[in-house]
Amino acid sequence: MDNTKLSQLIDVYDVWYEPWWHTTSFYAGVSLLLVSLACLLLYWLWKKYTQSRQFSFEQIALLQLQRLHEQSYDSDDSIRDAYFVMTMTMKNYLAKRYKIKLLDKTDREIVDGIKPVVPADVFATLQELFQRAYLIKFAYAAISRKMLYDDIDYMQRIIYKTIKQDGGSGDS
Repeated sequence: MDNTKLSQLIDVYDVWYEPWWHTTSFYAGVSLLLVSLACLLLYWLWKKYTQSRQFSFEQIALLQLQRLHEQSYDSDDSIRDAYFVMTMTMKNYLAKRYKIKLLDKTDREIVDGIKPVVPADVFATLQELFQRAYLIKFAYAAISRKMLYDDIDYMQRIIYKTIKQDGGSGDS
């Protein structure tokens, strides 16, 4: 092929060809895709981190009881309030552990509701604790800080015992 013909062909066309992968829109698209992928990766890592930080219902109940145990109680009213919190914590725990509806029940109704599902040795302790809590909360029975701390310890032991009996976490 003759050089003159080649130079004439190039001279006739004043448009210079640029490949698509060298265009500004291609680089903008790739940049947008990379930023999107980085954001998705960060979101996935954040979700994974927050899910690993969630507590099971057993751990939540134990933490609530531990907080009750760490507080100091200077009056009978504060001790009664602690019994309200303690029994509500146990209602939530037992409802989730045995998948029964307890949150709208009184302490006496709870004892009747858990009898068929709770092991016998645990039931006797729970029955005694809920009856004592009922008397303290509503009949203003005599109470002491030591009794409250002992009852919190019993509730924690019951949670540990039911976790062991049921073979681990029943987290749902």
